Amino acid sequence: MHELMARHRWTFVDRLRAGAAIAVALGHYFRAYGFPPFVPQGAWSSPFWALQDGFAAVALFFVVSGFVLSLHLEQFTAAGFLRFALKRVVRITVPFLVVLWCTAGLHATFPRIDTIPAVSDWMLEFWKTSTSVLMQSLLYAQIGSPRRLLPQDWSLTVELNLSIWTPWLVAVARRSAWLLIFGVVGAIAVAGVHALLLAFMSGILLARYRGRAQMILSTRQSIAAIAVCGLLLYSAEGTLRLFPAVAVGDKALWLFRDTGAFLIVLAVIARKPSPVDSDNDWLTTVGRRSFSVFLWHFPVLMYVMPLFFYSTNAAGIRNEAALWYAGLLAFLMVTFAVADLSYRLTERPSIALGHRIAAMSDRSWAHRFPMAFERFGGTR
Repeated sequence: MHELMARHRWTFVDRLRAGAAIAVALGHYFRAYGFPPFVPQGAWSSPFWALQDGFAAVALFFVVSGFVLSLHLEQFTAAGFLRFALKRVVRITVPFLVVLWCTAGLHATFPRIDTIPAVSDWMLEFWKTSTSVLMQSLLYAQIGSPRRLLPQDWSLTVELNLSIWTPWLVAVARRSAWLLIFGVVGAIAVAGVHALLLAFMSGILLARYRGRAQMILSTRQSIAAIAVCGLLLYSAEGTLRLFPAVAVGDKALWLFRDTGAFLIVLAVIARKPSPVDSDNDWLTTVGRRSFSVFLWHFPVLMYVMPLFFYSTNAAGIRNEAALWYAGLLAFLMVTFAVADLSYRLTERPSIALGHRIAAMSDRSWAHRFPMAFERFGGTR
């Protein structure tokens, strides 16, 4: 029964990742080519906003990351901190650098093409990139320039800086959940740490108290209520448009997104396993490649889509609405295909590389400081 619940949980984690990655991709497509034709603008003043809210999707990613990383660290010892940090840095940095430098090559090779439909002013700004690719390679340094080759790198910067400290956050959660909560709120309010730390912390607490949550949310009605509340908060940027007199700041929006993402993941892990669940559906497959989808969708949008629209325009197809929907389908198909190649050729090798480097660091530390290594929980 325990194995069935674990498999069920991981399957739904992958599906959540898939939904978040697709939302980020859709959000950028909408910003580049406008919102869907024939869909009333009022429809987006509702939870449907979440379908393309990249910021909310990032909050969901952080809750899931905190949850998953914490599960791996339930038996964590101090000797494992360096090992964890090395694996995390390699896991995130290597695929990012591959995409970044490939994007730099595409940017230097492909000229901007005018097509129907035309790209937005927001998209045109990325053709005027002023940030050095070398500077953007330094993920730990926050880059203030909006003209970057990969605009989604800001969230990777935040994730690297936060996830490195996951072992210590987990250790604090073991001692006192309230201590962790007050510490995180203080870091955000006083030290100016990004509000996504709240989402990350909520994932850690979900991992810590998942059993208790499953006991409390034991009925379908309670799970549905949590899910609905989560969706409303998660899509707050859209639903608040129904109340134009209500002014909501950016920090408040992040609080709504983080809380909504937390409640959605809570509802997912509280759901009881069903024998009809499968880990072979397309959404789970996309979820396992969600990091590659997150990384590669923007280069596809920026360099492949203009070629697609140029070729269709040259064939005499100039209906903007038809091209918008055809372009969306082509965009998603190419993105998923490229992401699958990246997953096989970059992501999985980078994970293996991280494990090798971490093992080498363990052997080096154990050789130089054997007593300290064993004292802090290492194994030789």
